Amino acid sequence: MVYGEFITKPALNLAKLLAKNLPKNLNSTYFTNSGTEALEGAIKLSRRYTGRKKIISANNAYHGSTMGALTLMGLDERKKPFEPLIPDVEFIEFNDINNLSKIDNTTACVVLETIQGSAGFIKPKKNICI
Repeated sequence: MVYGEFITKPALNLAKLLAKNLPKNLNSTYFTNSGTEALEGAIKLSRRYTGRKKIISANNAYHGSTMGALTLMGLDERKKPFEPLIPDVEFIEFNDINNLSKIDNTTACVVLETIQGSAGFIKPKKNICI
């Protein structure tokens, strides 16, 4: 249960550890059931906090099967049956530093995998930001 109905000691200990090691203004922890659910929350939070709409994701990414996650997938053949998806999403190529110029003052967030699993386990290149 992630909505506070039940508090478990491991979750409480992890929340305390995070609070101890993160900046003081990051004073809340919200646990989710999955990475996809966390992604959906991150999309909403970034848009609400920034007031911006544009989201940037990488081609060949996989984040799950919800509407938001599908939108950020970058695999058109998997997304097509569920369109229209979330608007204002642009795609970049993973490991291509030239794509940083797509991040501008209309960008709410950039969503990337640390390693692109769906694309064949592509690791980030050394000294490359994306």
